[in-house]
Amino acid sequence: RHLQMAVDRGDRQGEVLSRGNYGMVLTDAGRAAEARDHFEQALETAREIGDRVGEVHLLGNLGNHAYAQGRLEAARTLFSQALALSRETRSPMGEEIATGNLGNVCYALGYYAEALEHYGRTLALTRDSGDRYIEIVCLSAQGEVNLWLGAYDRSRERLEAAHAIALEASAPFPLAELLNHSAMLEEFAGRAEAAQSRIDEA
Repeated sequence: RHLQMAVDRGDRQGEVLSRGNYGMVLTDAGRAAEARDHFEQALETAREIGDRVGEVHLLGNLGNHAYAQGRLEAARTLFSQALALSRETRSPMGEEIATGNLGNVCYALGYYAEALEHYGRTLALTRDSGDRYIEIVCLSAQGEVNLWLGAYDRSRERLEAAHAIALEASAPFPLAELLNHSAMLEEFAGRAEAAQSRIDEA
């Protein structure tokens, strides 16, 4: 309804917002192809009217859509575009989100060094934003990446830091997930007793 009203009255800014929101609704409803169409139409309109903030959000939406569909290289390209535009428009929040997303897609692609670089940059940005949840997510992700690299001490350090912050900040992050990652780490490192302790704690 809001989308049609915006179109009918020629409100192109409202159309960008409504199409983006409707794309999210369609995504949640499992209607991926329709969601992508709305995101792409909204992105085209945002570019035509010079809505740079909307463009960043929609590039991120399309990146998340591609990631969920398993189109990882496409997601990487879209997140990179969102990051470049966030820096151009001096949007720290946009940069934080895009950098974290790039870390995730690089991790999924097996580009571990690049993933760690992006997670490190995201952590630096969280110190300014104060977003403890993203801080925990990035520390946990760094722990996972280092685990697969066989850097067990570094992995343990990152996971323990994430756990400590989650307890201190009462952040809405599943502690059991962190403890399960820690248990896997200790098992890989050949420390069966420590692994069992983490499992029991979870």
